[in-house]
Amino acid sequence: MIIIWLLGGIAAVTIAFFVPSNSPELWPSLNMAMIPAALYILALSFYTLRSPITRTARIVSWVIIVLIGGAMYSSWTGMEVQSRWQHNQLLKIHSAITRGLLQSYAQPAALSALKEYYQQGKTKKESLGKVFQRLNPGAAAGSKIQAADMPQDSSSIVVKSIAENEVVLLGRHQYSNGRNPDFKNYNGKTGKVQERFTLTEKGVSYESEN
Repeated sequence: MIIIWLLGGIAAVTIAFFVPSNSPELWPSLNMAMIPAALYILALSFYTLRSPITRTARIVSWVIIVLIGGAMYSSWTGMEVQSRWQHNQLLKIHSAITRGLLQSYAQPAALSALKEYYQQGKTKKESLGKVFQRLNPGAAAGSKIQAADMPQDSSSIVVKSIAENEVVLLGRHQYSNGRNPDFKNYNGKTGKVQERFTLTEKGVSYESEN
């Protein structure tokens, strides 16, 4: 009988664990598995605390079970809250690091073009946009530029637009979440980090779009 109880409990918990299989998080599966686990312990307690166990012993046992169960539930929910908080903090840290990296990738390319533009002297033969395109061959609206020291990872610097006296760059990341989950990114994704860099004759302005 004990083996049947054990096998039944293991099967119920295992099946429940894999019910929310489409969830990217672990906690929904753990919480789902806790339901049959709690029911299993409850049923096992009823089965174990039946006659001929005395009424006093049953009352004491149920009080202990309730206290232990309450403590476990409180600890479980506390761990979940703490785990989710840590997860959110790590995502925020990752997003902050991503923004800093995107700035370090985009600004040198923009500042190099600005420096080259002013080195022409008072009589400028090339516009700012032309200088940028010369320093970044193939640069056009919608194209990516390979900034200095930029690894081939999920970060990218994209040219949004090039005009005679203005170049707009977008720094984006494929996976790092931004502040607004509903933000529409330039590449069609939703809610990801996106930074905007605008190069003009006055310098480079920066705007964190998400």
